[in-house]
Amino acid sequence: MSFIVPQSSSSARYAFGGVRAQIRDLHTENIATAFLRMCVCRELDRIVTALDRMVAAMN
Repeated sequence: MSFIVPQSSSSARYAFGGVRAQIRDLHTENIATAFLRMCVCRELDRIVTALDRMVAAMN
């Protein structure tokens, strides 16, 4: 498979514009996924802390 370089700079911007948009979308998606994971971890930490307190209170 060969790659043909566009002849003008405007067509090059057009050709690579879609690729840049896809990379930007993946970056945004990765940030959102990391944020959700952080929220889940924080919630799990709260649950574990509450359970530890419950167990300590029973002893």
